[in-house]
Amino acid sequence: RRAIFARQMDALKLDAVLVAHHRDDQAETVLFRMARGTGLHGLAGIPPCRGIYRRPCLCLTRADTEAYCAALGQNYVQDETNAADLYARNRIRHTVVPALQSVNPAAEQAIARLCRQMRALDDWLTAEAAALLQAAVQGGYEVETLCRARGPVLDAALHALISPVRDAEEKYVNLLRFLVLQREGALQLTPEVTYKIKNGVLL
Repeated sequence: RRAIFARQMDALKLDAVLVAHHRDDQAETVLFRMARGTGLHGLAGIPPCRGIYRRPCLCLTRADTEAYCAALGQNYVQDETNAADLYARNRIRHTVVPALQSVNPAAEQAIARLCRQMRALDDWLTAEAAALLQAAVQGGYEVETLCRARGPVLDAALHALISPVRDAEEKYVNLLRFLVLQREGALQLTPEVTYKIKNGVLL
């Protein structure tokens, strides 16, 4: 799908692609991530903007978007797999979301509000982590400077170091934090990339 979008961007000289993710998608995404195990970044949900993609419908429900299409006489395609409970996301849509709505009819709206709050907090942590890494730069990253950071800021900085290399799973953040706090050791993230501490510097 993204390859098709990229070709269209080039062919039509477009600046952005608008996709129709809506508030129901947001709730399902966050619940799915929570079930699999996620951190603050995952709780921020689907971002309104990422690269060339814009999502102007995140404030609307699925019913809103369908009603709007009907009012315009605009046809749309339903993915034929949406009805099958074979997929975890569909089971969340058909079972978990209705159960939450039985507790609070505005459950999806509440999840969307949580996403906005988590995104603001994640943005703040990302900026603090970038400032920490900049302050620690010394051939690598000075360990004592990293250790003076508060836990969430340090974790965000370590996440930023890991994510360009591989999925920044919690276990890798934990392992790298252990190295930093112990001020010694090495962690191989991939066959090509290893972080190690030498002479007080994380390399």
